[in-house]
Amino acid sequence: MYPILLKPTTKNYIWGGTRLKSEFSIESEDAIVAEAWMLSCNPAGTSTIMNGPLAGMTLADALFSELENTLGRNNAFTTFFPILIKFIDARSDLSIQVHPGN
Repeated sequence: MYPILLKPTTKNYIWGGTRLKSEFSIESEDAIVAEAWMLSCNPAGTSTIMNGPLAGMTLADALFSELENTLGRNNAFTTFFPILIKFIDARSDLSIQVHPGN
C-alpha cells in the first residue's frame, strides 16, 4: 500500500475553537471545530482517502476490502480498527473524562 493522505472528520461542540481551522488548515463548514479526527474508522466519522487509486474511499473501506494486504495475514481486527487519532481545540478548560470498559 502506498502512503495515503487522509481528510479528517470534524466535530463541532460548544466548547470548540478556531485554531484547528486557522492554524492547521482543517477544512470544515462549521465556524468552530472542537475535534478533528485525523485517522478514524469509527462509524461516527471515518477518514477519507484523498490521493492515489483509493482516492474517495473511506479508510475503513480501503482497509477491509483487502484485509490481508492492508492489516496483514494474522490481523486481530477483522471487523473493526480500534485506533482513533484526533486533535482537540478547546476554548476553555474541559472536565476530566474516564471511559472504563465493562
